[in-house]
Amino acid sequence: MTAPAFEEVPKPEAEDWMSCESRRPWVFNSLQSKATDLRSRERRAREAFRRGYMGVPAQYVADAYAEAAAVFEARISALNGIKAGPTTARECFWTPDADGYWNTACGQGHTFTTDGPAENNHRFCCYCGGRISIKENGDAGN
Repeated sequence: MTAPAFEEVPKPEAEDWMSCESRRPWVFNSLQSKATDLRSRERRAREAFRRGYMGVPAQYVADAYAEAAAVFEARISALNGIKAGPTTARECFWTPDADGYWNTACGQGHTFTTDGPAENNHRFCCYCGGRISIKENGDAGN
């Protein structure tokens, strides 16, 4: 039994997020990661039981993984058909206050349980996607 072929996902109308330099990669990477995971699960299910009692059920599960992966892959193909936005790098200045709260240039606030962005491996702002630059005492720096 093989997985049924899915109809191609129609090319979506370009929305703001589809050409955004920070949101588009997040969507693309999320879809790609899930599609890769589903294909891996499909392979494992197909190889789990060759014959016997569990062979047919394992193939049934593998077909389900294949169908789900095909949906994610179709979305990726549709997204690839839309032109990405400009690739100019943004910078987002993060300024710590006395209480350890970080104010961002994009108007958000962030806290860490310990230390700051660099020590917590934050290189890009999780709100606007800009590269984080730490600004202390009015001076910009990395």
